[in-house]
Amino acid sequence: MQEYFTTLTLALASLDGLTIYAFGFGVIVICGLGLPLPEDITLLTMGYLTYLPMPDGSPRPHTSALLGTLAGFLGCMGGDGIMFAMGRRYGMALVTHRPFRWLFKPQRVDRAREIMDAHGPKILFAARFMPGVRSVGFFTAGSLGTPYLRFLAYDGLAAMISVPFFVYSGWYWGSNIEAAFAQVRHAEHGMLMLIGAIAVLTIFKAVRARRREAASSR
Repeated sequence: MQEYFTTLTLALASLDGLTIYAFGFGVIVICGLGLPLPEDITLLTMGYLTYLPMPDGSPRPHTSALLGTLAGFLGCMGGDGIMFAMGRRYGMALVTHRPFRWLFKPQRVDRAREIMDAHGPKILFAARFMPGVRSVGFFTAGSLGTPYLRFLAYDGLAAMISVPFFVYSGWYWGSNIEAAFAQVRHAEHGMLMLIGAIAVLTIFKAVRARRREAASSR
């Protein structure tokens, strides 16, 4: 992570704020399409460069943590939205072709749709905090016919939490970037623990509901 941060910082160090935010926007959109780059560190770098002056020590033109946050938010929603739209357009068509139809059998697709209908908001919200499965999760949600407004609401809510945190961490702790990395790691670990707890609780409630249904049908 820090190697990527250092490389990106050096590459953008002599640019003005608007160019940095435009570049960050593009990278984050591509990250949303599955590019194996750390989106969170890109946002952190955008915030850090907002704090950092030009190489000659002069103020960096057109810098604003708010503008960086807006560019990052739009980039996140853009990349996620493309994957979601691709799922809506092509997802079910892929299921009818080999080898996808062997893996996604009709009963499995129906079960996945039931889960998405019951727990869609939690899944959409959690996916934003899960690098590596984020793009697949949004593609799958689109494939299963999740309404656009539901996707925008819950992915947008998650992005409104995560994007400002990373951008403002880079800006606020710019004089001690190691502290920013520590805050990012703590936040990521805490969010994963929270998602895990919610997943366990959801599974427990589903199992208990099934047992009740089975008992009532006897």
